[in-house]
Amino acid sequence: MAATKGAGVDGARSAATGDGLVPLASALGNHPVAALSLKVPKSHRLVVTSANHWDLLDRADV
Repeated sequence: MAATKGAGVDGARSAATGDGLVPLASALGNHPVAALSLKVPKSHRLVVTSANHWDLLDRADV
C-alpha cells in the first residue's frame, strides 16, 4: 500500500514527494537495483491518491 499527495500515480510530484514521508517507489517495494526490489505483484498493490502518509490511517478504501 502506498499513498501520494498527487492526483495520480504518474508525474513528477507523485514520484518526488510520495506521501510526504515515504517515496512512492519505496512504498511499492521498488528499488533502483532490481535484485533489491520486493517484487510485489501489481494485483497486491494499492495506491491512494491525494493523500498523505497519515491519511492512510482512517481511509475507508485502505
